[in-house]
Amino acid sequence: MDTAAIDTWGRIEFGRLPGRRFDEASVTDNLLFTLQNQVPGLLTYQSNQVQERGSGADWEWWIGDDQAGWICLRIQAKRVYEDNTYRMLKHPGAGEDPFQYDTLIKGCDP
Repeated sequence: MDTAAIDTWGRIEFGRLPGRRFDEASVTDNLLFTLQNQVPGLLTYQSNQVQERGSGADWEWWIGDDQAGWICLRIQAKRVYEDNTYRMLKHPGAGEDPFQYDTLIKGCDP
């Protein structure tokens, strides 16, 4: 995972160069592809845009097995800007949820 993280940061820096693009969706797609190929048994479910709006999650990681049980980790990817900020934390949520992170948290409530 360390190698995947280093490679991802390199791609993000590349995407900041004039005439280049490596946006949030590209980061997510590339990282999930890399991890899926490098981590045996890793189960990943990547949401499409409609599903992401409803759950607040870009993807889910399922960890465990049928005997011990499973835990689901819902992940919402965010890309940091050059000034180490993220300006889009106020994405609207689904239904009555004010923000996307409210939808994500609410969806994790058993």
